[in-house]
Amino acid sequence: MGAEAPCVAHFNGVTSEGKAQLETDFLLFRGEFRVKVLFKEIQDIAVIDGTLSIQSGQGTLRLDLGPAAAKWLQKIQNPPSLMEKLGIKADSAVSVVGIHDRNFLVALESLTGNAKTNPRKDQDVTLLGLESQEDLKQVAAAAAKLAPAGALWLVWPKGQKHITESQVMAAGKSVGLVDTKIASFSTTHTAMKFVIPKAKRP
Repeated sequence: MGAEAPCVAHFNGVTSEGKAQLETDFLLFRGEFRVKVLFKEIQDIAVIDGTLSIQSGQGTLRLDLGPAAAKWLQKIQNPPSLMEKLGIKADSAVSVVGIHDRNFLVALESLTGNAKTNPRKDQDVTLLGLESQEDLKQVAAAAAKLAPAGALWLVWPKGQKHITESQVMAAGKSVGLVDTKIASFSTTHTAMKFVIPKAKRP
């Protein structure tokens, strides 16, 4: 989702100004205190007079978001599907390399019916699975096949030391791409989106 807003937060009797950030599967507030609430941990949620109230095992977090509160509530209650997060539509030209998540592959085939298992020229979306340092060498080839406004998603295991977020980011930038978004791909993997900078698109 990637929404963020300055606001006043109230949490277990403490109040602070700061910034609230809404991601695909959690909400984060940073101010004089820091609170991260996973959507799956939410016990109750409501909007009253422009305040988003979220109850979890940590306590009750209230965010004074004004008119945006209702929109945030809607996004939390109806999170986007993985395909929506990845920007994949029925008519998208998609390549998938090194992704072995069967549920994802079945859903992708059901939606598009024409996903390729190797990078093709002018792809709208390419997903490249990175399980080792050696896999990072494939980033350049995948980037070269993107359509001008296409997206390259690099997918790697969460919380692993043998391949890290900083290494994935560096690999994308080393071939002239810019990172624009990060999303949870599954319970075990994270995905980072890279695109060709607008100034360099043909």
